[in-house]
Amino acid sequence: MAKKPSESEHVLSTSVTTFSDVRDEIAARNEAAHKEARELRAARELEKLGIATRRRVNLDQ
Repeated sequence: MAKKPSESEHVLSTSVTTFSDVRDEIAARNEAAHKEARELRAARELEKLGIATRRRVNLDQ
């Protein structure tokens, strides 16, 4: 017959699972924040390039 887990084993298992869930959620939020920051940087760079291009076109005319 299989041994039933004791109360302390059950709590430890639940704690490890909860910690893993929290860690995974933090990782997901960090990844989302990094993705948003990359998109903002890319948009900023495109805007800078657009402004630089417009200036260059205006100088050529």
